[in-house]
Amino acid sequence: MSAFVGIDTSVPGQPGTDTQFPTGLMSAAKNLGLLRVLTAIAFADDNNPAYSDYANDQMQMLTNRNSMSPTYLNEMEHIGSNFQRALGTGFPKDLPLLLFAVAENKQNPEWLELHRRQAASVTDGTVVPIPGEHYLHHTHAGELADGMRAWEVGRG
Repeated sequence: MSAFVGIDTSVPGQPGTDTQFPTGLMSAAKNLGLLRVLTAIAFADDNNPAYSDYANDQMQMLTNRNSMSPTYLNEMEHIGSNFQRALGTGFPKDLPLLLFAVAENKQNPEWLELHRRQAASVTDGTVVPIPGEHYLHHTHAGELADGMRAWEVGRG
């Protein structure tokens, strides 16, 4: 059986997709080492008890390594046109859909409702609100796994 499971996914028509990102400046910041300095400051201020010191060190290392990659910068450069092309598209009606979404998005109060509409567009669509921020898989992996298992059991 096939299904789509999304973790705080983008939604066609979501606000903010017309933003122009300064990709040249972003690339220069990484190449000059400024991104590494900003990452160090951000991680020093982030005293999240959900992570061990080792995990924080690993995340900082991976952030420095992966941030502003050519693929990421390309995505940012084309975000507006990609979202424009996605307007009017959707999932196949018969594809089961499980969406984990941030329960409260202060920048976009309609965030959860956008996901609920997307789930309602298919025959078998479910939205599971999770309190937290965009990277739910970093802090709520157990809840995501439990939610997937419960969804799968409930369907079958």
